[in-house]
Amino acid sequence: MELWQILLPIISSLLGGSLVTLITMRSLKVKAAAEAKTAEATAESNELENVDKAIKIWREMSERLYGELEESRRENAQFMLEVSSLKKKVTELTTTTRRIARLLDQITPDNMENKVSQIKKELE
Repeated sequence: MELWQILLPIISSLLGGSLVTLITMRSLKVKAAAEAKTAEATAESNELENVDKAIKIWREMSERLYGELEESRRENAQFMLEVSSLKKKVTELTTTTRRIARLLDQITPDNMENKVSQIKKELE
């Protein structure tokens, strides 16, 4: 048997195996790149979904808070009307109290009945 008959199968198997390995590695590289792009697109999609969910939560919270603010404004307006009414009533009662105090200061044994009737009129 000659040397070329021994070397030829060894060389062809080495070259053929290397060629198959290179082709396989190339296809694996392409596949890995495609999977990486798919994973990146999925991550972006999930991120956008999360942002949409967060926006929805914030929007719902702001709408609820706006409703509460409007209700508080209505209540505040009602309280302001009540406070104004109470201030007016306090002013009236203060004035009446001052008049009665002046009349009480003017009471003497001689005019007691007259001043008591004036005070009763003030209280009516």
